[in-house]
Amino acid sequence: MSEKEIIRKEEESLLVWYEDILLEETASALISFQSDKVVQEVSPYLNKEKSIIFATSVIENIKSDLAVAALREAYRNR
Repeated sequence: MSEKEIIRKEEESLLVWYEDILLEETASALISFQSDKVVQEVSPYLNKEKSIIFATSVIENIKSDLAVAALREAYRNR
């Protein structure tokens, strides 16, 4: 493996790491609102393959009847 390839892999690794941190911070902020508005905005992402884990992690931590209903609905649609 060339030096350029090694550097490129390290850069890609850092980018993924930064994206993970951004997602964690975003989820934490959304959860802290404890709002049905967050559930309404995040719910559509429960139906998308690439975002289902993020959406679930947000909605499962919101303590409301709407959050429970959204998770049940997503489960039924799978």
